[in-house]
Amino acid sequence: MYTLLNDFTSYQVYGLKRLASYKKKFYSHDFSISPKNSSKKANREALIGEFIDIFCEHNFADTDYSVIQQEPLEFSTMDEWIHQASVSSILKSFTYFIWTDKIVEGYFNGRIENHTVEKLLHRLEAAIKEENIIA
Repeated sequence: MYTLLNDFTSYQVYGLKRLASYKKKFYSHDFSISPKNSSKKANREALIGEFIDIFCEHNFADTDYSVIQQEPLEFSTMDEWIHQASVSSILKSFTYFIWTDKIVEGYFNGRIENHTVEKLLHRLEAAIKEENIIA
């Protein structure tokens, strides 16, 4: 049986698990922000920074966006694509979000607010469980 363990080192598998844990951090009820609440905004920015640090420390960046540009076209909705997306495609999506945020300030946060990040992290968590990586 082909597993994620064939594609990733144990260090990277650990990193995938850490990234998946950000679903709870990004979407806790205490995390919602408003323009008047600068401390929550700073907290969100710090969490995004931590997420990006983990992503980069585990060498997940992959700028071959052809997959994330073409695969979704095969599905009726983006949610259908996300529901079956591979770990590789999820990582490419996050790479795109991170790099785009460098050019378009707030892009990554926008993907959090529209729940795209939540859906991708949910799929990442499911993919890890499907591969029997989480004990």
